[in-house]
Amino acid sequence: MLEHPSSQQLELYQRRALAPELSLSIERHVSDCSVCAGQCHAPALMKEDYQALLSSLLPETDEQAYHLTKAEVVGYVEKNLDDVSIEIAESHLEVCEECVRAVEDFRAAFMEESAPAAVVTVVKPEEIYAPKSGAGFFAFFTALGRPAQFAALLLAAVALILITLLLIRTRTSQPARDERANQNNGNAPLPNPHTDRPSTAVDKDATGGTGEHASAPKVNVPDETAAAQGEVVNIEKLSPALHRVIVSALTTQRLERPKALAELNGTRGTLLSESGSGLSFRLLSPVGKVLQSSSPTFRWQALEGASSYAVSIVDDKLNEVAASGPLNKTEWRAPVQLKRGGVYSWQVTAIKDGAQITSPAMPAPQARFKILDRTSDNELKSVKRAFPNYHLGLGVLYARAGLLDEAEREFQAELKINPRSASARNLLRSLRAIKH
Repeated sequence: MLEHPSSQQLELYQRRALAPELSLSIERHVSDCSVCAGQCHAPALMKEDYQALLSSLLPETDEQAYHLTKAEVVGYVEKNLDDVSIEIAESHLEVCEECVRAVEDFRAAFMEESAPAAVVTVVKPEEIYAPKSGAGFFAFFTALGRPAQFAALLLAAVALILITLLLIRTRTSQPARDERANQNNGNAPLPNPHTDRPSTAVDKDATGGTGEHASAPKVNVPDETAAAQGEVVNIEKLSPALHRVIVSALTTQRLERPKALAELNGTRGTLLSESGSGLSFRLLSPVGKVLQSSSPTFRWQALEGASSYAVSIVDDKLNEVAASGPLNKTEWRAPVQLKRGGVYSWQVTAIKDGAQITSPAMPAPQARFKILDRTSDNELKSVKRAFPNYHLGLGVLYARAGLLDEAEREFQAELKINPRSASARNLLRSLRAIKH
């Protein structure tokens, strides 16, 4: 664009209410022209944008704070709530001191009511001075005068001593026998099938050492569903890097924030557009997400009275890579395969009464997403084929790649099969903390 855009065009550009092609053209001009850049980024306009953003973020003055109800407190203490309600209550108790005090007060009252009544023993006066301490001593000497009773007492004492010696010898020799059996069979101790913690073992190479030519570490990670049947999931086919990721997550019972989300600059969540007429509509998906599919489907909220929509996708250099043309629905799938590992942004322009209303509009950030890189995509597909029912491990690997929705589905699948799975419940809670 050789000529300066008009003031009206610059105003529409600031609200992102121009057609995608014209908006991109003005964007390039403003980046090179200090005069137009000064008009677009004037302090007065920035102050208005800041006030609009601040007002949209502040809570309503009459908004009531959320607290646990009395029934929820009672159910939480008495452990009568379902898994979802327990998770909600525990999450709230981590940030609300008032509800923590309510739970502690009710628990104290509950323990006091459930404590057993004290047992009072009535002792007769004549029993206080009874010679109880010497009863066994006098009975022994009384038995000496009766040969049959003395012999029976002596035999019982000898039998008790022999049984005690036999038990001590059995407990002492059992660990040695188990160790010899493991050495003879060439096997490491079997992992406990009822634990959540992983056990690891490193195979030696042909020379008996663990040098450069030693085989990769083998990791047996117990799956709680398989553990109920006495089985252990052997994932030794996975690479050492994936071993470490799964072992670390199951050991710490939490997930690390995916590095891929950092490239999206914190744009997770729903973006709200604002037009000059005060109308708005939201982009639903994908926003601030990592996607495994390279031809994603885009969804947005309908704008009342809109006659058509148009979707535009640009790469990180603002080069348009795909456009929809006029649409009469709020869903569109990209007709091209987007580049693996690429970061993109998209916007929707609605036509209403002849006017163009674009979302997202300033001061809202761009709706960005990332396509999963090819190496990670192939890696996850390989693990999914090899272990389709290992939901805990798959959930950990999906979360590591930034595929948070897929990870949540895997953890929920594990809880559906094994509702008592502590690992699945803790990892799901950690995942939702990352998403929100």
